[in-house]
Amino acid sequence: MNTEAASSSQRGQRLRDLLGLSPSAVGVSETLPDAYLESLRANRESVLASWAQKYGRNPEIADSYRHSLISLQNRTRGHLGELLGRVYLTQAYQIADDALQTDKISLATPIGDRRIDVWWAERSIAVECKMGYACATSSIRSQIAKDKHLTESGLVTQCVWLLIKGGSAKLQASLRTAGILFHTGWPLGAPSLPLSKA
Repeated sequence: MNTEAASSSQRGQRLRDLLGLSPSAVGVSETLPDAYLESLRANRESVLASWAQKYGRNPEIADSYRHSLISLQNRTRGHLGELLGRVYLTQAYQIADDALQTDKISLATPIGDRRIDVWWAERSIAVECKMGYACATSSIRSQIAKDKHLTESGLVTQCVWLLIKGGSAKLQASLRTAGILFHTGWPLGAPSLPLSKA
């Protein structure tokens, strides 16, 4: 096994350990985020099917449950994204996990507060993690504008976006224009980032 493959396997195992998952629980171990998201979708569809049988296929009830399940799935994906952001920073900079804050930091900008997925206070690095394929929606464009303001004002040294399932060309162009570093796919590896304001 080459060094890169071994490193990828170790990252996958570390993530499974942190999540408390066995490889059989999520599918193919090397594509954990994909398999994890697929298992969430499959579970949601299974639950919806059983509810449809239980409630006589009442579309109103099924639709209500579908929205509840999607909301729960999105919250779960958010927590997984924050965890992946932590794994990324600890690997990229060889820092201790307890140096990071997850979902506890919100920074004010002229266009509204910006909630940070993962924050490394010592270096003022903010990480945004997108678990699904990301497009340049109005909500995401707003996040980019806030991140640009935070870096230009000096409140944040660097914003890094992790696009686990990739992002549209328009989104990637918007991130480049705003001067925001981004990385697509998993395993993320450990690209070196400029830390000039440390």
